[in-house]
Amino acid sequence: MWRSGLFLVLVLSIASAVAGQTAPASPAAPPGATREILPTADELQKMYAEGKYQDVLKSMGKVLALKGEAARPYPRYDMLVLKGDCHLMLKQTAWAVEAFAAAAKEPGDAKTTGVARATELLIKRSSATGYVPKTPAGGAERGKRSEPIPIADRENRKKALTALYADELAAFGPKVKRALASPALGETMAVAGTIADIQAMEVAASGDDTDTRRLADSLSEHATTVLADAVKAMSRHVEDIYRTASEKQETDRLGRFGEIYYTRAGLSGQMISDLKGTAKTSGEVIAAAKQLVAMLKGDAKGYDAIIADAQKLGKRAIEVLNTDYTGVYTR
Repeated sequence: MWRSGLFLVLVLSIASAVAGQTAPASPAAPPGATREILPTADELQKMYAEGKYQDVLKSMGKVLALKGEAARPYPRYDMLVLKGDCHLMLKQTAWAVEAFAAAAKEPGDAKTTGVARATELLIKRSSATGYVPKTPAGGAERGKRSEPIPIADRENRKKALTALYADELAAFGPKVKRALASPALGETMAVAGTIADIQAMEVAASGDDTDTRRLADSLSEHATTVLADAVKAMSRHVEDIYRTASEKQETDRLGRFGEIYYTRAGLSGQMISDLKGTAKTSGEVIAAAKQLVAMLKGDAKGYDAIIADAQKLGKRAIEVLNTDYTGVYTR
C-alpha cells in the first residue's frame, strides 16, 4: 500500500516539474496594482473646456512621454499647445513659453507651427495682465493709456495676436524700405533674419501670410540683384587683373638673330591681395545666398544661379593667382 502511495507522489512530482518547464507561471501582480487608462485626446480637450487645467497637466506628462503606436492617438503638436494653454490659464507663463516653443519646432507646415511661434512671442511681449497695444495700428489711441488685452483665454488671445502683428509690422515696414534702398546687403540680411517671426504673427492673426510673403519676395528680389551684380563686378575685376598681369613687356635682351625678348608684367602686391579677397568673398556670397533662400524662401533658381557663378568666380580667382607669369617670349 505504501509503495503505491509513494509511486503516486513521484508521478505527481514529475508531472509538476514538466509542467513548470513548459509553461512557467506569471509572476503575481503586486497587490492593488492596476493598469492606468489615460484620457483620450478629445477627453483632454473637454477637460480643458471644463477648467480642469491641473488634471490635464497631470495626464499630459504621461501622454507626451508615450512613444510609437501608443503616441499615435495624441498628435504631439496639439498636445503641446494644449499644455501651453493650461499653463497660461494657471498663470505659469514660463512653462507656457516652453510648451509653445516646443510646439513651434514640431514637424508641420508654417501656417500650423507659426501660430505656436507667434503665441510664444506674444507671451514674452506681454505683462501679467496681458498684451498692451503700442501703435494706432495695433489699437492704441493717441494720448490715451491702452488697456491690456488678456492672453490666457483663447478668444482674447486672438485679439492680442492681431494687435501684436499690427504693432510689429508697423516697426518692420520701414526697415524693409531701408533695406530695399541700400546697395549693400547688410540691412537685407538683418531684416531677413526676423521676417519669419513677423510671418508667424500674420498667420496667427489672419490665417495666411499674404503681406509678409510680399515683403519677403521684394527682399529676395533685391538680394539676388545685389549678389548677382557683385559677382559680375568681381568677375570683371579678376579678368582685368589677368589681362594686366599678362601684358608683354620688352626686355633689353636680344636673341641670336636680333629678336626682342618679352616678359609678362606679372601680379603686383595689390593684385595678389585683390585675388585672395575675391576668392574669400566668393565663398561668402555662396553662404549668404544659401542663408537668404532659407530665410526668405524665395525663388531657389535665382539663388542657384548666383551660387554657381560665385563658385566659378572663386576658382577663376585662384587660377589667375597661381598662373606662372615668369616666362620669356620672343613675340
